[in-house]
Amino acid sequence: MLKKSSFRLKLQQNLTQEYNFSLVFNFYFYRDWVCDKIGAFCSPLNQEKRGQIFACFRGKL
Repeated sequence: MLKKSSFRLKLQQNLTQEYNFSLVFNFYFYRDWVCDKIGAFCSPLNQEKRGQIFACFRGKL
């Protein structure tokens, strides 16, 4: 009984880690994509404001 539940717990932890990894990976991929799009329109002066926006996103993760 104990073995079975510990196996299930381990499986759950692995799934959680994979989910978190994909979340973070997708976030960074999306951030780079957005930076490219914004960079086409914005000058380097707006880089600080852009950093604040992404810090806000990061807080939600």
